Amino acid sequence: MSNAALMAPVFAMIALTFFIILKMGIQRMNAIKSRTVRIKDIALSEQGWTDDVKKISNSYASQMQLPLVFYIVVGFFVLLGKVDLAAVVLAWAFVLTRAVHFFIHTSSNHVPKRFMAFLFGIIVLIAMWIWLAFRVYVLG
Repeated sequence: MSNAALMAPVFAMIALTFFIILKMGIQRMNAIKSRTVRIKDIALSEQGWTDDVKKISNSYASQMQLPLVFYIVVGFFVLLGKVDLAAVVLAWAFVLTRAVHFFIHTSSNHVPKRFMAFLFGIIVLIAMWIWLAFRVYVLG
């Protein structure tokens, strides 16, 4: 399997992150334009933002955490020449969990559902790392 096949979910993950940044910027500008939020209330703290803006800001912060481990494992798959169908499927599964997490986080924000999406993402990442180790140490 080609490196490009494994890079496709990486590009999708990056696209999701940029989409969240754009959405966050638009929501923040709209909150300021509508005078729902005053600049002096958010100048030193995120606490002044509306709940809708806080949800997307928190979702963006989340995209800077767990996906980092995803980018690292993908890099190792590529660097070590171990890209295969299982790695690609797992990578897409991770991206799907992050998209679901984002949707829940910025809509209902139902914490148990959001946690389940987060947990499935962690499980997929663990599986990716185990699969990489298996490919390196067992299959050679």
